[in-house]
Amino acid sequence: MARARNIKPSFFTNELLGTEDPMVSLTFAGLWCLADKEGILEDRPLRIKAELFPYRENLDVNGYLTVLQRLGFIHRYPTTRSTQHAGDHNEVSRSHQRQRQRDHLPEQRIPGGAFSSLKINVRSP
Repeated sequence: MARARNIKPSFFTNELLGTEDPMVSLTFAGLWCLADKEGILEDRPLRIKAELFPYRENLDVNGYLTVLQRLGFIHRYPTTRSTQHAGDHNEVSRSHQRQRQRDHLPEQRIPGGAFSSLKINVRSP
């Protein structure tokens, strides 16, 4: 379930994000909307693209996630691929420090061994 988030002005002056393709920054901001309150979401680039950029073609969302991981903004957990579930997870770390939490929202948990995960790391510039 997508959530409304606020973007702080320091997001636009972050030197690491500011030197990358603007689509990388937009993907990062969009991940906040897709992640649960603990900053966790499935690492499914095709689904993330469909959720964030439904009308745009020829985007390399997996490449954007790789750049965000290299810069330390997200952590992608390795997959073990179960036969029942092929989804990975991503996590946005310290997202709870940057957001107002609502207790009624369901939490996702990184399942032990069945999924790969992505965690979003929220950095200050």
